[in-house]
Amino acid sequence: MTEIQNGIYATPTDELTALALEARKRKISYGQLVSTTTGYEQQQIVRQYCIEREKKGASPEKKATKTKNKRS
Repeated sequence: MTEIQNGIYATPTDELTALALEARKRKISYGQLVSTTTGYEQQQIVRQYCIEREKKGASPEKKATKTKNKRS
């Protein structure tokens, strides 16, 4: 788990999303990113992603999603 600040940690979903987006930005695969970066670099990528997401106010866990009721 990646600590963002003062005991606040990124969720596993946040970590995977951050690394996948960074790989896409670099135009390499997720596997290549993970194999060519250190754990520290990966934590920095995750921290930056979470900080930017928080600034935009787009934290997924706070969003309400509607589900459609299926009729039988």
